[in-house]
Amino acid sequence: MAVVQPALKLIALLPPCLPRWNQQELNFTDVVYYRSMYINHRPQQIMVHCSPCPFSGPYVHLLEGINFTFVPTKFPKSILGQPILIPHHSTDVVRLLALMKYGGVYLDHDVFVVRSLRPLLRYEAAMFCRDGLIGNMMLFFHKNSRFLRLFLQTYRYYDGNLWYYNGGYLPDFMVRRNHSHLVRCLPNGLEGDGHMWSVLYAPHAYADWRNMYAIHTIEKWRDSASYDPLPPYVGFSETNIRDLNNAFGELSRSVLFGTSDFVPPDVPILSVAELAAKKDRGEDLTHVSPQSANSKVFWLSPPK
Repeated sequence: MAVVQPALKLIALLPPCLPRWNQQELNFTDVVYYRSMYINHRPQQIMVHCSPCPFSGPYVHLLEGINFTFVPTKFPKSILGQPILIPHHSTDVVRLLALMKYGGVYLDHDVFVVRSLRPLLRYEAAMFCRDGLIGNMMLFFHKNSRFLRLFLQTYRYYDGNLWYYNGGYLPDFMVRRNHSHLVRCLPNGLEGDGHMWSVLYAPHAYADWRNMYAIHTIEKWRDSASYDPLPPYVGFSETNIRDLNNAFGELSRSVLFGTSDFVPPDVPILSVAELAAKKDRGEDLTHVSPQSANSKVFWLSPPK
């Protein structure tokens, strides 16, 4: 989970903060997401609220150059007098408490940042919204946000039997509908809806991902996506991502190799510093050559 704290007048951005509960070892797609946060948004620091800490595993070296701060965190077992019944509800609470302390941007660990999030920090509160639901996977709050405090107060009515009741449905019903002036809702640009299963994981490339601010990839629910080129039980890797013919393959290659084109097996993954330098020079890391095999038109249903 990631929070980016804005400095005065938004001249610079300080910590993003990620809660990770019982997830010390990095997997391959963690590298993709964290690289996107740094390369495309360029925070000075990423704070990781974790238990245990820090990162471990064979992919840690691929994050060299990113300034992580690890904050050992005791994930709460109760909130406002209500016992928390499910571990992921505890991480829902931690993200709100971290934003109240630091302010800035919260991102779920499986969010891919496409471009700078600075424009969204102009608001006291901003988030993905649609009728009947807010998205707590990408949150943009000033630390003194009035909406944020009202959001936390909804946990007085915590219901641990429902997966997303307190995370998305209740704050929409109790807070957003009655205090819509306190939050900037973005139904587009912060892509967190279920339709992303199809557009990210189905062939061929869905080029419009480049126009977004950030995308909640919902990777753990890939098995709900139709026409995924890989079976859901096959995880993404340094090998199969090189010619994965969908939008997820494109966005992953952009922060690994500096291109969305297919990449030969002998091409090494570039360092974070190399990719950041390319972006600073104005190079398009998401470029796809017209003759590329992965530049076919995207489809949501099987071709006839």
